[in-house]
Amino acid sequence: MPRKTYTAKEKENALRLCEEIGVQKASEETGISVNSLYAWRGGKKANKAAAIANDAEIPVNAPAANDKKTGASRKQSGVGENPDEELIRLRIENEALKAQNKTLKNALRPFTE
Repeated sequence: MPRKTYTAKEKENALRLCEEIGVQKASEETGISVNSLYAWRGGKKANKAAAIANDAEIPVNAPAANDKKTGASRKQSGVGENPDEELIRLRIENEALKAQNKTLKNALRPFTE
């Protein structure tokens, strides 16, 4: 049985509906599986976090050049940083790392089954 593919507009409408009424109800109304909706929502958050990180010039993937051992710079480690800015930076970095972890898990799935 071939997989159902959805257009970008269908995904966008489904995600908007998820935000309004929740994933479970959106799944029931649209006929799109709950798993697909969660995956799309997770991808959307990861893309948003990456975009914010790029705007804020926060290197998410590459280590900083200041510390050869850990790859952390003073700015990245939070030294001298406003606590609110640090919290925002850490949340953005956390979302990006979660997305990377999910991608790696999905890539390894065929080898573990």
